[in-house]
Parts: sequence; C-alpha cells; structure tokens
Amino acid sequence: MASDGEKENDLPEYQPDSLNRRRSEAVAEGRKASNRPNAGSAEFNEFEQFDETGYPDSSNAGHPVNDYASYHDNGPRSHESGNRPRYAMKSPRSKAASVSAALGAVSGLVAVICSVIFITRTIAPAALGFSHGIALTAFEWAACVFCALALIFVIVAKVGQRRASAKGRKGTWGIIGIILALLITICGLLIGNLFPEGVVQPSVAESAPAASSKTMRKGIETSVGTCTGGWRSLATSSYPGLTLAELCSNPRMAYVTFENQTMASLERGAVNSKIADLLEEYSDSSKAQGDWRTLNGKTWLVFGEKTNIEKLQKSWGGTIETVE
Repeated sequence: MASDGEKENDLPEYQPDSLNRRRSEAVAEGRKASNRPNAGSAEFNEFEQFDETGYPDSSNAGHPVNDYASYHDNGPRSHESGNRPRYAMKSPRSKAASVSAALGAVSGLVAVICSVIFITRTIAPAALGFSHGIALTAFEWAACVFCALALIFVIVAKVGQRRASAKGRKGTWGIIGIILALLITICGLLIGNLFPEGVVQPSVAESAPAASSKTMRKGIETSVGTCTGGWRSLATSSYPGLTLAELCSNPRMAYVTFENQTMASLERGAVNSKIADLLEEYSDSSKAQGDWRTLNGKTWLVFGEKTNIEKLQKSWGGTIETVE
C-alpha cells in the first residue's frame, strides 16, 4: 500500500486529463449559452479566459471577450474611459465668426459688382443700358460703402476666430473682394479724369464734312444760313489734338475738329468747359444770352443756339448736349 506522499506524487499524472475535461465542459457550456437568445456571456467568458495550460489568460485579464466588449473596443469610447468625443461641437463664438466671414464675402462681392459697373460706364457711357437711370457716382459710392461693410465683417470674423481658438483663415474672401473693388474703382476714377466723355463712344450716324474748314463752313451755312459776320479762326495751341476752330459772329456759332476719336474724348470736356466759362464771363452781354447747345460727332463739335443746332443735326446727325 502506497504511503500518502506517494499518492500526492501520483496526482500530477492525472491533472492534465482533469483540466482538459474541465475545459471541454466549459467550451460545450459556452456554446450552449451562445445559442440561447439574449443569453449573457458571463459564464462562457469565465472559462474562456483560461489559456491552453488551464491558467487564466493574462492577455484577456479584465477584458471580457464578447460582442458587447468588442463593440466598445472598436467603436465609440464611453465617457468612463476618459477619452474625448470623436466630433466636438462648434462653440457659439466659432459659429459667429463663420457668419461674419460669410457676410464679409457677400459685401465684398457686391462692392466688386458696383465697381465693375462704375468702370464700365466710365469707359463706355452708352454701355449697360439698365444702369442709365442711375447716376455714375452712385455706383462709386456704393462700392466704397460695401467695401467698408466688408472690412467691418472681416474684423469681427477675425476677432471671433481668435477668441474661439478656431483654425482656418476666415474673412479671406472678404479681403480679396475689398482689394479688387478698390483697385477697379481707382482705375475707373483715373479713366474718368483722362476721358471725361468716355473711351468708347456710341455709334452716331453723322455726315459732317470735317476734312477741311471750307467744307465745314459750307455745311453749317447750308443748314442755318449764311454767316454774315464772317468766319474768324481761333487759336488752338493751348488745346493739343485740335485741328480747326472757327467762330461766326452772325449767327453766333463755332465749331472745332479733332485729330481723331481718342483726342476728341480727351479734349471735348475742356472745350465745353471753356465755352461755359466764356458764356458766364459775358453773361451781361445780350450776345451771350440765349439757349445754347453743342452738337457732338466723333471728331467734331459745333456750338450755337438751340434752333440752329437742331437744324444742323438734321443734316449732319450727332448728339445734342446742353451747355452748363
């Protein structure tokens, strides 16, 4: 009969079989539990955490192996894990900065549109027929006002972005709109000063004989009558681009011709201003009193009383303008 010590030494020979049998029973029990609807996995996990030696698996310690745990391992973390939410909501300051940046971009776009209309009307006065009912300076001021509004919105957006510690470049489109509108408006002002009548003149049906002084005199006398006072030449040295300038005392009329259409656009405003200054200077004289008009062609200008100018327009064509 074996002693107690010998029996204890024999026990390890049967221990693997016992553990294997226990593991097999646990696996079978786990399968049964997994086949039951809404069954919990506590029983199965209790034995599943053992490794093949029969001892607890240290890799799964404290982490039950089941579908619910797998979802939490791979999916969104709970607040108890200490992790921050995946998507953080925007703060009210960040939203306000975005709205201000959008308003700045819209204001800059409107300023650019107004400045484009302004420079287009400056270059070609007859263009954009829909805008003829609005004064040219109105578009200039509108562009400046919307530039100021865009600047205010951009500043508000920048301040709100800084306070919200948000990333990005808010207000960039507003700044671009402000720069473009200011550049276009300044170019329009420069063109307007150089070409008061515009660079591109509207097509006007005309048949003025502007080739020589003789033909110009004959054409005027054919329409309004003979110049009884005689024609007198005027000095043109102070007005570069003028080729001819003559005055008739009775009926009181005058005409000038220009070298080309470009010089006509440059010098027409100066000629009109000189005529207006002379009429104001001699306003006390009966000869200077009357309803005066100018008849404008591509390369010529005729000054006289309204009735004579209207008669001449029927023969030559052109555009009648009031002397102010």
